[in-house]
Amino acid sequence: FASSVVVQEVSGRVLDREGRLRLATRDGGWAAVFTSGRTVIGQWGYRDGKTWFTDRDGAPISFSDGPIWVSVVLDRTAVQTSAADDADIMDCG
Repeated sequence: FASSVVVQEVSGRVLDREGRLRLATRDGGWAAVFTSGRTVIGQWGYRDGKTWFTDRDGAPISFSDGPIWVSVVLDRTAVQTSAADDADIMDCG
């Protein structure tokens, strides 16, 4: 299991009739981080060989110790989250 989950929005395009994609994994964009029982909406970027995540105020996001699961979604994708007592829909576009 993962101690943190990241939904990372990227731009992309279809390369061929097989549906293979070219994903822009170094351009930065929207991100949702689920860690330590909380949801943090912010941004991601790539610099010096590392991907970084910040909250809406630009502060670095701290992750729980343990494995991190990253799910990459294409821009303009709606992401729905739900927990026992709440549900939220985040529109990436």
